[in-house]
Amino acid sequence: MLALFRIIEMGDESIVEASETPEVNEPGNLESNQDPSADYYWDETSKSWVLKDGILNNENGKYMYDGSTYFYIDEKSGTKYKWNNDKKCWLAETKEDKKRKNEDDTESECDSSDEDIKRPIHTSTHQIEPISTASQNRVWDDSLKTYVYPDDDGTLYYWDYEKQGWIPKVDEDFIANYQMNYGFIDNTSENDKQEAKPNELPSKPTKNLPSQPGWFEIDAAHNNKVYVSGLPEDINDDDFVELMSKCGLVLKDASTNKYKIKLYKDSNGYMKGDGLCSYIKVESVELALTILDGYQYKGNQLHVERAQFSLKGDYNPSLKPRKKRKRDKEKQMKMQQKLFDWRPDKMRGERNSFERVVVITNMFDVDEFKSSPELILQFREDLQEECSKCGTVKKVIVYDANPKGVAQVFFSSPEEADVCIKLMKGRWFGGRQLEADTWDGKTKYKMQETAEEESARLSEWANHLLN
Repeated sequence: MLALFRIIEMGDESIVEASETPEVNEPGNLESNQDPSADYYWDETSKSWVLKDGILNNENGKYMYDGSTYFYIDEKSGTKYKWNNDKKCWLAETKEDKKRKNEDDTESECDSSDEDIKRPIHTSTHQIEPISTASQNRVWDDSLKTYVYPDDDGTLYYWDYEKQGWIPKVDEDFIANYQMNYGFIDNTSENDKQEAKPNELPSKPTKNLPSQPGWFEIDAAHNNKVYVSGLPEDINDDDFVELMSKCGLVLKDASTNKYKIKLYKDSNGYMKGDGLCSYIKVESVELALTILDGYQYKGNQLHVERAQFSLKGDYNPSLKPRKKRKRDKEKQMKMQQKLFDWRPDKMRGERNSFERVVVITNMFDVDEFKSSPELILQFREDLQEECSKCGTVKKVIVYDANPKGVAQVFFSSPEEADVCIKLMKGRWFGGRQLEADTWDGKTKYKMQETAEEESARLSEWANHLLN
């Protein structure tokens, strides 16, 4: 039977007074009461009317309300029971009830999604915070017909009776806060995007393709060659270099170490009286045009001009000089820098650097080294030890292939070399009388063995290894 009640208005408060205690056997011994602002139920435990949503927060937490009926979960078996209002009894939940409930939850989640938000907003039936813990800050919202409360981060939540949980309220403030924390939503239109489209990037520069082989011109700023005419017919290369050196340093070929000059001859091999000269510096060309043009040389008047190269016949790639390697270019640069280095003139009486080297001959017999190659090291060590008595020995070289039995000793100064010459000259060493003298700076004592000597040496060495 339904309980009778009446509402007594006392000032600003409404008190629900029960005329009798309900005895109906319903879940939790509850009877409903309709209030203009909320639903109330009679609680047998507290003997008072309570809000409908308060059933979620009963002490034992056994009963759940989904908006239409109650559910109960047995703690021992874990079976979920559903209250049947018609039969007034608990019925175990079937698979069809579970499937129907899942479909309803899925549809409700799809309906509550917001298309303007790219990241999914949590709208599941999970209870974010029970209404009991939020009851201190919750207030009633007439527009939403439910309770709302602000979270610590400023997000406004409202109580959803169907989902039995707090759901964030999606409005302009919520979207702005969400974008600041998680992402950005582009609100520009297609027309704005077209107007803000950046200028097209310039096309990538194409690689420089190799030019076709052919003749090329040299501009005056890089032309270091002069053409000289009016030369005497009896001139030679040395005379021509001496003449052209009056205006600058003549360029040398790094590979051949010869001056880059050319005296033209006729078909019979006689001098034609003209030639070509290459300078290291382009500035030397200007001096040659100023000084040597009109100069009288051996009774002939010279004419000097910049060398001009014109096309004669078809281009022949085979006649093109080979491209210099990096090592050759570096060698040529070092030679040119050495020529332009500033070096003080030698003082009067200053000796040459090659006078620091002593040449000692008749030290050994070549055949001794062929039979016992280890003697070379022994000779070098003995000679260095003996010559160290005369000064600081920088290096000792034993030319084991030279038939004169030659060795060179390098000292730190010419004076030390003079002392060594006095010590070693005429001295007996290994049954041989030594000869010592100062090196002339030109003579080469290293002997190049012939192919026959090399093959004989290799065969003797192979036999030595086998034996």
